[in-house]
Amino acid sequence: MACRFGITAIGDDAERLTDAAEDAFHEIERIESLLNMYDADSMLSAVNQTAASRPTEVDDEVFELLLVAGTIWERTGGAFDPTMGPLVRLWRAWRSAGAPPDQDAIDQTRQQVGMDHVKVDVPGRTVWFDRPGVEIDLGAIGKGYAVDRAVAVLEGFGIDHCLVHGGTSTIAARGSMDAGSTGWRIGLTDPSDRQRDDDVIVLRDVACACSNQQNQSYEYEGRQLGHVIDPRTGWPAPAESSMLVISASATEADALSTASLVLGEDAAAELTRTFPEVRIRCLAAGAEPAPGMPDRASGENDRERVYET
Repeated sequence: MACRFGITAIGDDAERLTDAAEDAFHEIERIESLLNMYDADSMLSAVNQTAASRPTEVDDEVFELLLVAGTIWERTGGAFDPTMGPLVRLWRAWRSAGAPPDQDAIDQTRQQVGMDHVKVDVPGRTVWFDRPGVEIDLGAIGKGYAVDRAVAVLEGFGIDHCLVHGGTSTIAARGSMDAGSTGWRIGLTDPSDRQRDDDVIVLRDVACACSNQQNQSYEYEGRQLGHVIDPRTGWPAPAESSMLVISASATEADALSTASLVLGEDAAAELTRTFPEVRIRCLAAGAEPAPGMPDRASGENDRERVYET
């Protein structure tokens, strides 16, 4: 998942908190061992190595996550697509070589992309690809899933007040940070200046994920292109904005933040109709909260917004 995870847990029993945090980190490592497509021994690597030639049996946990990913792919109209690997590598090679990919190469590579090429047998718990070159990368949803699983471990220890983050961009919060707080205060950085806080939100019993491309963008023919590829076109998504998603689960928030980035400013109107329980906010400089995103002041700070279930 290529990021650093952090856990904050609050309670009176220091030994129990330490044990809980250690078990939660072990759970994150276990998820990494299942989903790391660059680890030849992972379950996901086994699927990618064999599913184009024969149906491949999949661990129940990974299979269920694949079903979730497939559902989000379908409900976002393909804006979230865990089969994007071939296109990502094509554009990465172009950036390294300093020459843009040929449109024919993009079109050809797109033939290997799309969850419609991933066939699942639910009773048999098997997966197969209907053409060679297809592969699954759950990086855009796996981080959120690892955060959710870590929270579940902490809750199993009876911890009601905790926060878990993956790379500071995917966060799940339970309870509050102290007796005087309504939840966990999260600072949002200005997309155009990461050294400056743009806003503050308060999370309680919800998760959030933020996707942006400002630090991983580049210029091509006068346009700023990001590192996130739009699977519907094969070209990078625009790099101007950041998208914040609030959801009951970090898994869903993680995937939908990527989809929102691909869809752009219209994402909120589209996705909040499809996912009515989700709140989406564009963090582009000067942007207003997106449709469906509640905007409730908390305390004396009129920049502080509270989100809870």
